[in-house]
Amino acid sequence: MEAVHGRRSALHNVLSAGALGAAGVSSGKLGIPLVDGLFFLRYPMITPPMAGALVYGAGAGLLANVLGGKPW
Repeated sequence: MEAVHGRRSALHNVLSAGALGAAGVSSGKLGIPLVDGLFFLRYPMITPPMAGALVYGAGAGLLANVLGGKPW
């Protein structure tokens, strides 16, 4: 995405990692760290791919902004 838009952005990392997280969880190749299995019983409207996208996207955003110094 950086090559397309011509600038560095932590948002690009969030979107990319969220998409990869959702795809990995839905294909069964990735688990969802930091989320208990009972979470999905308490909140049935949230699917595992949605939670995977959120967790992996948030982690990538944190790493890109705090450690990588990329602006939003």
